[in-house]
Amino acid sequence: MLPFFTKIQKDYQAFNKHSLWVILSIAIYSFGSGFFDPYFSVFLNSFTTNYSQLGLLVSVFTFVSALLTIPVGYLMDFVQYRTMLTIGKVLSVIVAILYFIAGQYQLLPILIFALVLNGIAFPFNWTGTETVLGAYSKKHKTTELFGFYGSLVNIAWMVGLLIAAFFVVERYPLHFIFLPLMFFPIFSILIFNTKLPDNRHAESFSQGVSQWIRERRITSRFLSDLKVFNGEMWLMMGIAFLEKFIQVAITVFIPVVVLKENASLLQIGLLMALMHVSTLFSFIFAELSNRGVRLLVIVAGFALTFISCLTLVFASQQYAIFLSALFAITGLVVAAPSILGIITKLTPKGHFGTVTALHTLVRRIGLFVAPIALGSLADHFSMQAVYWFVALCAGIVVCVTLFYRFAWIKKDRLYEIEHPNGHKVPYYL
Repeated sequence: MLPFFTKIQKDYQAFNKHSLWVILSIAIYSFGSGFFDPYFSVFLNSFTTNYSQLGLLVSVFTFVSALLTIPVGYLMDFVQYRTMLTIGKVLSVIVAILYFIAGQYQLLPILIFALVLNGIAFPFNWTGTETVLGAYSKKHKTTELFGFYGSLVNIAWMVGLLIAAFFVVERYPLHFIFLPLMFFPIFSILIFNTKLPDNRHAESFSQGVSQWIRERRITSRFLSDLKVFNGEMWLMMGIAFLEKFIQVAITVFIPVVVLKENASLLQIGLLMALMHVSTLFSFIFAELSNRGVRLLVIVAGFALTFISCLTLVFASQQYAIFLSALFAITGLVVAAPSILGIITKLTPKGHFGTVTALHTLVRRIGLFVAPIALGSLADHFSMQAVYWFVALCAGIVVCVTLFYRFAWIKKDRLYEIEHPNGHKVPYYL
């Protein structure tokens, strides 16, 4: 076991220092997000009367973020990284203020405006961060870098969650959870503004937007870029879509379900902490994926999620719901570094912004479609029907991934026979 952690230490030392500063910056932002993220669906639920309405409110945010993902990804290839990340953090501060006002006075129009603005801020923060990491990462260290990124961000998020659970939600009105997000993005800006270098040949934000308006070629450029992606890339994008679809059932609806069963806000916070314990070990899962075959790691992760979602169908006690949710999320966390690592490795040089935008867009579409579909399914049938459906989604990922893996292995062997002097095979995943 000691050599395993020695390998982790060596990987950390090999990371580009700019990547580490970007990760630290987003981790500080994530700490502030940890105060409200676990309770966000509960907060929105105070404005609704059923699951469908809750799903619609969640989808306002995800729809706007999906709509802006491609333009922001385009701008990331031309505008200063520092500028793009700063815009996202400043918008986040404004969003936190609006959420606080909406909660204080129960103003639905202000809430909707905050959701729209939050959707605008999201791609600047997260698409921007992952673009920078992809640009600064070393090709042979992408999986480990994204694993480390996931671990540190989730540790910071978890610390914020626990502070909110024990010291905020039971003592103050729920909308007080947005107060930290008014300050921590500012600390985040101070870090990358001093440590992140300028992009080479990058334009200012105004120049990038002017070029976009003048040429109006974002969509055509984006569609043109899609032609260079192979089947492996599209398989990963499909899996990323279903990953987020399943995640909504666990992280958005389960807190509301247990709240209706008289769980306290402290218990909900601890439930969300329990569900996200596995995210603290993303870096270890990334190392494990490199030791085996990445597609098999994805299969193993979604198989665990499949079994856990089936268990949720029959779970009636809180402890059973907690454990099932924990293992369902764990399966997704196991698979996530492999998905990100494969996508980054398949990204053509000079297309980091576009590919990151596509990946984020696919995930945001999943997060947009899932709340509406699953909320309607829950209202017309039951939450058990939701658990059956997401279990089916996880099972489809397992079967399709295994099928393609066997097909690629067969093609690799044929290629090796036909090209005995070749150094690379086409399906190396």
